[in-house]
Amino acid sequence: MGDLPERATLYKPKEGKEIKGCIQIVHGMAEHQKRYAPLAHFLADNGYVVVTSDLRGHGDNIKSEKELGFFGENALNGLMDDVKELFDYLKEEYPDQKMILLGHSMGTLISTTYFKKHDKELDAMILSGMPGNNNAKTVAKSLIKFIAAFKGWYHRSAFINNLCNGAFAKPFASEGSAFAWLSVDKDNVAAYEADPKCGYVFTLNGFYTLMELMINAYDAPWDKANPDIPVRLISGADDPCRVNDETFKQSVEMFKKAGYTNVTYKLYPGQRHEIFNDTEHETVFAELLDFLKTV
Repeated sequence: MGDLPERATLYKPKEGKEIKGCIQIVHGMAEHQKRYAPLAHFLADNGYVVVTSDLRGHGDNIKSEKELGFFGENALNGLMDDVKELFDYLKEEYPDQKMILLGHSMGTLISTTYFKKHDKELDAMILSGMPGNNNAKTVAKSLIKFIAAFKGWYHRSAFINNLCNGAFAKPFASEGSAFAWLSVDKDNVAAYEADPKCGYVFTLNGFYTLMELMINAYDAPWDKANPDIPVRLISGADDPCRVNDETFKQSVEMFKKAGYTNVTYKLYPGQRHEIFNDTEHETVFAELLDFLKTV
């Protein structure tokens, strides 16, 4: 029996409650696993074993503040290994249970990249707040590498941060917070701003990894082995990270064009990027549970 990695947290149903499946949650950029505790507790209360973890360069999975937003060398393969390690643990502990992958924001890019090689090992995937495809991602990756040659991979570039994230805040500039795009719920935005392990500027290594993830999620070939697997994409209708309705639909269609036959989606009116923490999160939780019942 293997040990749960130190970076991870396990949420289990109460003793004696029927287990309905196992869910791994992959969080987004510049945040951490503890922000998914309410969702994880809800799912555990409804019969699911849930594992969350801090990604490389995030949360408590760092040795110093310098490492916030720094993934290290060979980051893409490392992230895939991290997802696999947690699923290996779940499969060993709960060998007869369904395995479900849930990613949010940057976590959707990690999840989709993993899914492309491992769909046969999964029973469903949920993607929340998937970033819309950026056609300049390859150029941006080269630019980041060029700057890193002079500044180093730990450098935090305001220019690259604005290039990658600056557009998200513009529709909500009148609200007085650079992070208003995350949520209609002002308390959630304030808590994010006050958290020293949220909202920091990625290192160049972090942004380079982000571009690699987007390239792999949108452009890498598929090793499709489980075409009937349920895939669900959900986002706030006012989430600027998805870019717009057309770009969101393109993300949905990507899975259908790859040959997946059970792809569904929903946009939540009036909600922004963090639909699990926004004003209608109870509805989002309930509808997520409805979806899981179909898996």
